[in-house]
Amino acid sequence: MNLDLRVLDESFTIYKLHSIDDLKIPSKADFFSLTVTGDEYSLMSDMKLDINTISSSTDWKAIKVEGDLPFDIVGVTANLTNSLAKENIGIMAVCTHDRDYILVKSAELENAKKALAQSGHRFV
Repeated sequence: MNLDLRVLDESFTIYKLHSIDDLKIPSKADFFSLTVTGDEYSLMSDMKLDINTISSSTDWKAIKVEGDLPFDIVGVTANLTNSLAKENIGIMAVCTHDRDYILVKSAELENAKKALAQSGHRFV
C-alpha cells in the first residue's frame, strides 16, 4: 500500500485536560481533535488554547494521508506507524471518517519523511 502524504504547515499541541466543561469548541479550525474516553480527555490542535490542562506537549507536525479513504480500508495506520516504529519514531495518530493523520515531533519530521518514503509512500 503506497500512499500520498502531505505535511501540514502548522505546528500542533497535544493537551491532556482536567475536564471539558468549559471548553469552547471553535466553529472553524484547521485542525481540532477532541477525544473523550472513560479515563481522559485529549485534545490536539494547531490553535494556541488558553485552557486548564494536566499536561501539554508542543511542537508536533501532522502528516496527512491525501484523498478520501474508504471507510472499510484496512491497514492504513498500521502501514504508516510500522514504518516509523522501525526507526524508533514516536507518533500520535488521529483517524477521521475519511482521512488519517500521523503526528510526529518536529525534530523527527525529516526522519519520519525519509522512513515513509523508503516504505514506498510519496510526499506531495
